[in-house]
Parts: sequence; structure tokens; C-alpha cells
Amino acid sequence: MIHKCLHRSFESKFNKQLNELPYETIKFLMECIMKLKNI
Repeated sequence: MIHKCLHRSFESKFNKQLNELPYETIKFLMECIMKLKNI
């Protein structure tokens, strides 16, 4: 429950800042998110 909540708030912040981030950073963050989802 808590993890889903945190993930949702992180995702909304992430989406807002998406256009400001360099591509490599986005790629790195996406990999991190995928790893977190697998835990």
C-alpha cells in the first residue's frame, strides 16, 4: 500500500519534470523504476 502511494507521487513529479531532464537521466530513472517494481 505505502509503496504504491509513494510510487504514484514520485511518478507525478517525474512526469512534470520529464521535459526538463536529459535523455540519459530519464533512461536511468526508468531503469530504477522497473527495478523497484520487480522488488
